[in-house]
Amino acid sequence: MKLYLYRLSLLLLILSLVSSVFFYFKVRERNQLIDELIDVAVNSENLDDSEQIAISLSEKIFERTHRGLNKEDLDWYSGIESTSFFNVTSAASLKYGFFGIKGHSQYGDCGTMTRTLLNALWRLDIPARKLQLLNNEYGKGGGHTMIEFYHNDAWRVLSPSDETFVWRTEDGTIATAKQIKNNPDVFSQIYEANPKFRYLFDNYKNIRWEKFPNWLNSKIKLVIGVNRYEAMETPKLYDQPRTLLLYCSVLATIFFALLLFFFRPKNSVDSL
Repeated sequence: MKLYLYRLSLLLLILSLVSSVFFYFKVRERNQLIDELIDVAVNSENLDDSEQIAISLSEKIFERTHRGLNKEDLDWYSGIESTSFFNVTSAASLKYGFFGIKGHSQYGDCGTMTRTLLNALWRLDIPARKLQLLNNEYGKGGGHTMIEFYHNDAWRVLSPSDETFVWRTEDGTIATAKQIKNNPDVFSQIYEANPKFRYLFDNYKNIRWEKFPNWLNSKIKLVIGVNRYEAMETPKLYDQPRTLLLYCSVLATIFFALLLFFFRPKNSVDSL
């Protein structure tokens, strides 16, 4: 039995090592694609202000990825990745120039463009987080994803999928979510650019818990408390699934290496 477990651990160790190498190169590919985007949108323009950088990146992302593709247009891994729980990654989006798989249940541009912009801003060490517009008490106004980036001591709102639209206050600064929500004059600016805009700022959060089943949400709320539950942000690793899978593969490699050592045959120990 112990010999069987040893051989199984060895097989799983080899598989986890292969997986670690695979995802290491997938992470490198993502970083290279984002760096190329930054070179075009930021470095070539010599931008050094976080507001200018965020807007320039967003414009370039919209320009490059504003289309849908069929799954058959992608390589095998990008096809699996783009129809998974995580949806289209920033790497796949930039590599193929698209935001979603036609006919897929998660087909939409806002989530993918937001994710790609977040990854680019994080690459430049600019604080940014996901902003989710959720349904209000009447079941309206939700279903849209944007970003907030930190600039001049406040979290400013930017919507990459709405052709890089920004709401501005009277003094010309990019508005915060609270300012947009509380000032109808600021919010209504969107209708000049998009008269059919159907979303509202009545109920916004930095994470969309609805992605998970109700029973799981209840457990999470019970463990971390209501206040932390309401204030949580979407974890970075959710928008960096290749990094997440790399970490999981490395941890699995360490785990199976320990099992291999534990189940090693006695004669191999004696020979040492």
